[in-house]
Amino acid sequence: MRILTIHKAKGLQFKVVVMPFMDWGIVSSGLQAPILWAPFESETGLQTVVPLTHQSLLKDSHFAGAYEEEVRLSYLDSLNMLYVAFTRAEEAFFGFSTYSISKTKKEPSPTRTGNLLYSLFSGGFKFGEEEGSSWNSDAKTFDWGQWPIAVKKEDEAIRQVPALRWDYMDWKSKLHTKTYPWDFSSEGIRAREQRDFGVIIHDILAASHGLEDALQLLKEYTFDGRWEEDTAAQIKVKLEQLFALPQVSSWFDPGFPTLTEQGILEPGGTQKRPDRILIAKEEALVIDFKTGVKRESHVLQVREYMALVETLTQLPVKGYLCYLEPTEIIAL
Repeated sequence: MRILTIHKAKGLQFKVVVMPFMDWGIVSSGLQAPILWAPFESETGLQTVVPLTHQSLLKDSHFAGAYEEEVRLSYLDSLNMLYVAFTRAEEAFFGFSTYSISKTKKEPSPTRTGNLLYSLFSGGFKFGEEEGSSWNSDAKTFDWGQWPIAVKKEDEAIRQVPALRWDYMDWKSKLHTKTYPWDFSSEGIRAREQRDFGVIIHDILAASHGLEDALQLLKEYTFDGRWEEDTAAQIKVKLEQLFALPQVSSWFDPGFPTLTEQGILEPGGTQKRPDRILIAKEEALVIDFKTGVKRESHVLQVREYMALVETLTQLPVKGYLCYLEPTEIIAL
């Protein structure tokens, strides 16, 4: 499930859209009221522009025209937002809103989107001559359309649930005593330098869409003083070497829909965040960049990412581990 605002969702489409808060004030008031820059001409012919707080008192003033224009634009903006929300769904849309009726009036005041929608649907609104749209006055719900029919692929294989394993290992066999701290040995210092260098490249790749973009970020980060010029030169050489590899270059192909460090929420609230997910028509790719010493846990981590992406996309998934310093690509 992806959580987006209406503005962020503009231009996107989803199978199902749920909008829990489809009710907001159309014309802002109080501290949130906009400032109107209204033209004014005095009796002496002086022309100027006056900043005014948008409020209902302006209706009976010299600035009534500016007030009414701002109200009209506010309604138009809210209708545009509702249009964007309603047209994001491919198969189903669920919307929830509230409405309120003032003590002096029997009908909802048209100052909130929830009240407008209530007046529209309860008033017998229908989509042209189409059948199937209905307003339930008891449940206060409006339904329209037919549920899509789920089509099961004929060649879809039946997935077998793997048998549970109850193996265990004696934890004492995993303990080893070292004669000196590994971090301060020559191998440890070398590994630490490689890890620090790899972390820099990892951060640049995570925010890049290709080699040109990565080199531009390198210039910006160097200008910000994150590292010295000689370090930047080494990073530039390393980035060019990486993108010279056809496989790495293909991971940044703009033709693939790509998710970078997209969090995947699991039951229980935990979150997994692969470095790159590429989604094609026939398959999906999971790429994770690593620094430092190779570990078996890295392989298990990427396989876990692959299983999650396969569940979400229902596509065959390939996984790749890319160690940055030194460069090594492992296909899973």
